[in-house]
Amino acid sequence: MSEYVYAGVDPGKYGAIAVVNKRAVLEIHDFPLDGKQPDLEKLARILTGIGSRYAYLEAVIEDVGTYSHDGRRGAFTFGENKGFWKLGLTMIGIDPQVVKVEVWKKCILGRVHHTDKETSIKTAKLLFPNSAEWLRLKKHDGRADAILLAEYARRVAVARSLAAR
Repeated sequence: MSEYVYAGVDPGKYGAIAVVNKRAVLEIHDFPLDGKQPDLEKLARILTGIGSRYAYLEAVIEDVGTYSHDGRRGAFTFGENKGFWKLGLTMIGIDPQVVKVEVWKKCILGRVHHTDKETSIKTAKLLFPNSAEWLRLKKHDGRADAILLAEYARRVAVARSLAAR
C-alpha cells in the first residue's frame, strides 16, 4: 500500500517545494531559475516527477501577501510564482490548499511574529533530522519553510482524518 505524502511550497523567488511523510523529508527542489527568470520547463519536469512518484499526495502553498519593505516588483514576483506553482500542481492532478503565513506559522512554530530564518531552519531540522543536508546555509530558509508547510499539510490531513471518525 502506498503511503500518504505531503508537499509544501514556499513561492518566493528563492523558495522551494518539499515532500515529506510522517518521518522524513523525501525530496526538496528549489524554485528553478534560468538566470533571474523562472525556468518553467524545469518546474514542469520537477512537478511531473513528483506526481509520478507518489500515489497519494496533498499539497499546500503559502498565500503570500505584500510587506511594507517589498517593492512593487517583489510583490508581483511572489504572486506570479504562487500562480506558477499552483498551476503546475493542478496540471498533475493535485488541488493545492492555499494557506496564509499566519495560520501555518502559528500551527507549526506556535507564534506568528518574530520568526526569523534561523527559527525556520532550526524547527525543520528538529522535526525532520534528515533535512539537515538540505539546510546548511541561512539562504536555505525557503527550503525550511517548504518543509514546515508540508508538515502543516500533514497535520491538517491527520486532524481531518480524526474528525471524520
